[in-house]
Amino acid sequence: MKKPVTKRKWRINLVVSYNNQKIAEINRNNVSEFLKNLSSIYKLDYAISENHKFNYDKEFEIEHSKTECDIFYFRSNKNTRIKAKELRTTINSLFPYTYGAYYDGVEFFTQMTKALKEYPLPKEFYRPLKYPYVEFHNGSEMKLMLPYENVMEVIEKEQNFTMN
Repeated sequence: MKKPVTKRKWRINLVVSYNNQKIAEINRNNVSEFLKNLSSIYKLDYAISENHKFNYDKEFEIEHSKTECDIFYFRSNKNTRIKAKELRTTINSLFPYTYGAYYDGVEFFTQMTKALKEYPLPKEFYRPLKYPYVEFHNGSEMKLMLPYENVMEVIEKEQNFTMN
């Protein structure tokens, strides 16, 4: 078993910007699942703010009125297996020119460190455990969860077994 590589807590916010609602509908689920898997691999706390409303000035808002943005909040914990700099490098290598090669009309970028105070990790977040379990934290409350897809997979296998 790998030992955690980080002692100090850190955070990275990844903003995913979709050019319009149609592009968001097509890509949001794939992007979300990919980033959830990334957090699971590296044991990162995560939260997702879909269709996040930023406080822009009026000019910018008018120019980008059709744009939809999601924020993926990543935070280290005692089990995290990657350093902040390594995660940034990984994100930058996956999405090298801000526009992902397979996601036309989708832009990825991390927020600057000084902006993190304005966009803190929400009180509701997830902490991946041993696959497929996830802890859901809501303030001081914690619940152990299984993602819906995994539960349905088990149910389908069980039904197929009993039919044979």
